Amino acid sequence: MRLSPAVAEVLLEQALRTIEIMLSCHVVHADLSAYNMLYAGERLRVIDMPQAVDARTNPNARLLLARDVANVCLYFASQGADAEPGTFASELWDLYGRAKL
Repeated sequence: MRLSPAVAEVLLEQALRTIEIMLSCHVVHADLSAYNMLYAGERLRVIDMPQAVDARTNPNARLLLARDVANVCLYFASQGADAEPGTFASELWDLYGRAKL
């Protein structure tokens, strides 16, 4: 399904906020992509969590978080959103590390 750029922007914000909320609960999806997100009724839902990792104990959590953010941004950019991952993942990880989420 092709999204309008405006809808892609809204869903991108929801996806990034979901990543932030998950990390605040010590969870990194670890395989987030367009295939693991459902969209209905203007709401985005993340699914397929069996591979999720505990950010407190998994030594690869930071890299997996960065990959999740990059995958999400790449997908929504392909749908017309202004979706450059920039430093979002590293800033989020820094906030997490300082217990600021």
